[in-house]
Parts: sequence; C-alpha cells; structure tokens
Amino acid sequence: MKWFWIGFWAFLTALIVSAAMMRPDTVDATLAFVGTFLTVAAWTLFITAIVAIVVGGGIAAWIIVRKHQIKSLRQQDGHYPLQRVKLHNGDMAIIDPNAMVGPVIVLNRKDGSAYEHEPAAGWQVQATIRAMVERTRTAQAMFQGDESRSSEWGSQHRGDRITAAAAKLIDGPRHQPAMPQPLPTPPPALPAPAARIYTPEEAFAANTRTRLAMGAGTVDGEIVQWDMLQAPHLRVHGKSQGSGKTNLIQTLAAGAVRTGARLIVLDRRRFKDWGAFEGRADLVDTRDPRRFAQAVVRLCKLYQERDALLGQHGAPNIAALEQPPQRIVVVISEFGALCATAQAEGVLDEVLYPLSLILREAGAAGVHVLIEDQVVDQRWPRGISANAEPVTGYLPVNYGAAGGYYDAHKLAPYQFHFAGTVFGTWPMAAVLPLALAGVQRRQAAASSRAAGGGSTHVNSNELAHELAPVNSNELAPAAADSWYEWTLANYLPAHPELLQTDASGRGIGVKALGEAMAEACGKDYESMKGMASGVAKRLRSEVALPGRDRFGADTTPLRS
Repeated sequence: MKWFWIGFWAFLTALIVSAAMMRPDTVDATLAFVGTFLTVAAWTLFITAIVAIVVGGGIAAWIIVRKHQIKSLRQQDGHYPLQRVKLHNGDMAIIDPNAMVGPVIVLNRKDGSAYEHEPAAGWQVQATIRAMVERTRTAQAMFQGDESRSSEWGSQHRGDRITAAAAKLIDGPRHQPAMPQPLPTPPPALPAPAARIYTPEEAFAANTRTRLAMGAGTVDGEIVQWDMLQAPHLRVHGKSQGSGKTNLIQTLAAGAVRTGARLIVLDRRRFKDWGAFEGRADLVDTRDPRRFAQAVVRLCKLYQERDALLGQHGAPNIAALEQPPQRIVVVISEFGALCATAQAEGVLDEVLYPLSLILREAGAAGVHVLIEDQVVDQRWPRGISANAEPVTGYLPVNYGAAGGYYDAHKLAPYQFHFAGTVFGTWPMAAVLPLALAGVQRRQAAASSRAAGGGSTHVNSNELAHELAPVNSNELAPAAADSWYEWTLANYLPAHPELLQTDASGRGIGVKALGEAMAEACGKDYESMKGMASGVAKRLRSEVALPGRDRFGADTTPLRS
C-alpha cells in the first residue's frame, strides 16, 4: 500500500511538471483537473469506507450474535447456560436445560406453556441416563474452566491432574468414609396393616371358568390366579422333590374340575398322586411311550374338531359360542422323562409335532395344557416352551434361567414365581377331599346325560370317549374307602379266601392283598400292609351271602 501512494503522487507530480514544460498555458487547467480528480477520489474513498464499515459492522454483529447462540447451546464447565425465549405476547421465558430429564422440551410461544417430550425408552430409563450424565458433569466441574483449558502449546500441554479426592468423588459415594452421625429419635412406628390371609376355600370360591387360583402373594397376600385367556398354557418347573410342583398342579386341577372343566391327566407313575381325582378326571397311563403319543394325537384331533366348530360359527374362541363346549385342562406329568422314553422308542416326533400345534393354536378352542418338568431341556421345541407361560419353583443355582426365573434358587419350598409375582401355595393333602366332595363323578354325569339330561355341545358324546380313562385295575386309590371299593371290585372275586380266617382267627390272604395294593400304587409292602389289614377286616365284617351267612363260614350240617 505504501508503494501505491508513492507511485500515485509521483504520477500526479510528473503530469503537472510535463504540462508546465510543454504547455505553460494549460497549467491552470491541469491543476483544476487534478483537484477535481482528488476531490472525486476522496469522496469515493470516504463513501467506500462508510459502506465497508456498515457492512462489516453488520457482519461482525451477526457473527458475534451467532457465536453467542451456538455457545448457549453447548455445555460449559459441566452445565448448560440458561435459554431465553421471547413469547408471542411479549413475555420472556427462561429455560434451564440442566433441570430437564428428557432430551427435548416443547414450548408453545402463543400461550407460554412448556412440557418435556417423553423419550422412546420411557421416563425410567431416561432418568437413569440423566443421573449418569449429571455424574459426568460433576467430574467436569471439578477441573479448570473450558475457556482456560486451551493452550498455545498444543500437544505439549500437560493438562489437569486427577487428585485422589477427585477420583473418590468421581467414583461415587461408596468409597467415601461414613461420618458418624447422631442417631435421631425415631417417631413412634404405626402398626403395619396385616395382610389378609385367604383360605383355600375362599380361593376356590373366587374361581371362574377362565381364572383359577394358584396361591397367595407373599407380599400382599392377595390371591394369584391363572388367567387362561391371557396365558392359555403353563409349564411348571421346580426341583423334583420338595419344590411343591405336584401340590400346585393339584390346586389348579381341583379348581378346574370344580368349575366344570374336563381334566385329563397323562401320568407315567401309576397315578400315585392322583387317586383323589379317580372318577373325576380322565387318567391316561403313559408308561408306554406309544400310548403317550396316541394320547397327544387324540388331543390334537379333539382340538381340531373344536377349531372346525369355531370356523362354522365364525367365532374367535369358544366363549363367543352360544353354547360353549366344556373347557379341557390337560396335565402332562414328568414331561422330560416322557420325552426321553419316547425318544428311545423312536416316537418322539409323533409326540412333539402335535403337541406343538396344540400349544400354538388350541387356547382359543378351550384346550389348555399344563406341563410339569424340572427345567426346559434340549428336547423342548420352541413352539412348546415359547407358548407356555413359566411357573417356577425352587431350582438350584444356575438352573433358574432354564426354568424361567433367574432367582429361582432364592424361593422357599412351595413358593413359585409367575408373571412377575412370587406366591405361596396351600397344602392340598387335607384340602383335596373337601374340595372334590361336591364334584360329580364322570360316570354319574354320563348316566344323567343318557337319561335325557342333554348336552351343551354337539360333539360332547364323541369327545367324552376320545380319551378313555385308564382301566380301574390300574388305578391307585388313596383313601381307605377307595381301597375298599377297589378290593371289592377287582381283587376279591379272584381271591375269596380273603374273607376267611385261620384257626387262630387271623385273616387269610392279607399279605397277598397288601402286595397287590403296593404294586398298584407303586409303593412298598410295608407302607400298605396296615391298609390291607383294615380293608380285609372290613370285608369280613360287611360282606355276606344272600342268606346272611358270611363268606368263608362252613354251612354244611353237622354230622351226628
């Protein structure tokens, strides 16, 4: 720029000197031209400078305002600056971004209302994220301000050091020593309201056709129910001995038959736990894996018949039918052992495929499956495990996940986890006889229908015989009266000596009866010999010939 002005003034000087030398008469005109030129140039420069100042000032002002706006949107020293928003009515709204939980706030400029927008993850997750962010900001605020952290030395800048005190604060309060505090005087505690204790009778009274009592919650004591509409099928897991699986299943089974449902039990242990349900349920012996496969196939056929009925009436489920059929509850005991024997016999696929169809689709048809096993193993198809809601009792450590509840090892005996709730079951040994006393036996019900009682379902006759119960010879009755009837109907006709006594007055054939009873129920002879003696004694006292003579008495006339 310096050389420009030197050249400019040298040019003007040379112009004037040349004019004076060559044309003295034009000196005045030349000077006037130069003056006019300088005047115009001066005004041009002045105006240009004014325009440059105005434009440059506007640009600089915009840059400053924009920089301030950007800076106001960035956190500094661990916190965001306050935001000012002018509303439609002229009011000024002050927003504190540091007090927000969610990432977005919506401001209505017309009425001045503001609300936080709920994040997709929900407020609970966002609150956790917010706490973690605040912890990070706390750590930021412990060091030098952001403005002072910039250094002309670049990578050579050493930066701030984290002291031991700062590290403890960043790590959280768990490393801070607890300061002794004086113990405050606690206010008098109010007595906690006692949770109501429901009896099994009250729980059964609250049952409906689609909701069955399972137990009482361990926290509030409220009745926990199995909602068949929400969870059509269940899988009950727990330790083989002591968890209470059988007790829970019997609770559901008793509730099912009391509400008019048909109960089908597939069992491979001679029904040692199901004697109380004799005559009130279809008991299918599945010791033979082929019979197990046949039973599952028949169940699948039964469900498909009902599904066809729903299609004929355009109903989504049996509850929508004008005359809904009887609900069916199927109990499959020791599913894992049944699958193992079926696999050994080569019929596992004949079991799993129809059973998977039942659990996928049969809920709407009123067919509900209750599977009992310790855990889900590799033989369980996903169609079975995914469509049966887990009910988990006690399991050893590391087995809870396979049973549907990670903390299953923390459960006490006869406690179960279901749908996020832990509940306890009622002991059913003494309750079952009373709970089933008012349930009509299936044989009596069938005879009443045959006498003209009618049916609520067009296919009830076919369905009633689809799965025939196991022969009475294979049943193991639990009560003394049942053993008496069992002996009278099945054992006595082939062993009339049971009604006789020896010379010492002791009954004949009692030991053989005890052995037969033990074999029927899968127990040892010692546990059944007392029952056998009582049954035999009762038979000798009550059973008589048409002439009122007792069996075994010698009716031959005495010889003279």
